[in-house]
Amino acid sequence: MISRSRTRAVVLAFAVLGATTVQAFESMYERTDVGEVEVKNIPALRAVQAEGQGNTFDNIGEPFKILFRYIRKNDYPFTIPIEAETARNVLRIYPTRSLADGDVATGEEVEIVSVPPRTVLSVGLRGSYSRKLYTKGLKELRGWLEENPEWQQTGEPYKVFWDPVWIPGFLKRSEVHIPVKQNTGEDS
Repeated sequence: MISRSRTRAVVLAFAVLGATTVQAFESMYERTDVGEVEVKNIPALRAVQAEGQGNTFDNIGEPFKILFRYIRKNDYPFTIPIEAETARNVLRIYPTRSLADGDVATGEEVEIVSVPPRTVLSVGLRGSYSRKLYTKGLKELRGWLEENPEWQQTGEPYKVFWDPVWIPGFLKRSEVHIPVKQNTGEDS
C-alpha cells in the first residue's frame, strides 16, 4: 500500500503538471452552498470511473491517477465535480456534455457507465477532503432525515469533490450525498 504522504505527493505532482492545461471547469450539476442542506435532482449522466484498492480516504491517489491519465490521453477538458464511493474507492468523472455518446473513449483501467437521474440529500462543506469532514456531513444528513420522515434513504452515501487538489485544504468545497426518495405512504 502506498503511504499517505507519497500518495499526496503523487497527486500534487499530477495536479501541478496538469494545471497548465486546465482552462476552465464545466460543472455537470449545481453545487450545494457551504453549510446548506438541500434535496436536489441530478440529471442522468455518462461517467468514466476507476477503482483502486482499499477505500477513498486511505488510497484516493490510485483511481485519481488512472482518471488523470485517461483525461490527458484523450485530451478531455476537466469537469466538476468528481464523485467518490467511499467504501469501495471508486472515483467517477463526467466527460464534457459536448461529447456525443460514441465519442467517449474506452480504456483498459476505466469503465464507462450510465448514471441514472438521482434525487439526493446534499450538504455543502468547506475544508480538506478528509474522513472527518465526510463523517461530519454524513451525520448532519442523517439528522436531517430523522427530522424529515417524509424522505427515505435509497442508496449508499458518497462524497463529491468540487475543487482541484492544488486548492488549499481550508478552501476546498465538497458535499456528501445520500440518494433519497419522498415517502408516499404506499411502501409501508
